[in-house]
Amino acid sequence: MSNLSICVFKNSFVRIDYYSSELLLEITWLPLTEHMTKKDYQECFLAYLEIRKNNLVNKLLIDESQYFYVTDFDLQKWAIKLLNEEIKYKVSFVCIILNKYFIQQMLLKLLIEEVTNDDIDILFFTSKADAIQCLLDDIMIATR
Repeated sequence: MSNLSICVFKNSFVRIDYYSSELLLEITWLPLTEHMTKKDYQECFLAYLEIRKNNLVNKLLIDESQYFYVTDFDLQKWAIKLLNEEIKYKVSFVCIILNKYFIQQMLLKLLIEEVTNDDIDILFFTSKADAIQCLLDDIMIATR
């Protein structure tokens, strides 16, 4: 990835960087998600939606390795509804770095399955380096 990213959002729970040359959005959840409330999650999610509306994004890199908030079913339904209503253009490629907590991984996979279609490639990783390499390989293939 290029070093030309712009931090488009940051708070105590998440940092979102945009790489315009790759049309890539990198979402990095931070350790304080352990203390995140439902309202905090909703604020982060709404910020993400606003960024998606205002930037052309084709790829997502989501680093969940430090994500410790447990999203309940109602909050998942709320997020899915907003994604389906607000995001007109779907991304084509998503790399997700999972954390070590199995329940969180399962909740994330359920959320992804609810909002995806067959045109999106989603890959799960335990290593950020592997996820970035996968994105770089795909970017290089796409530019040939």
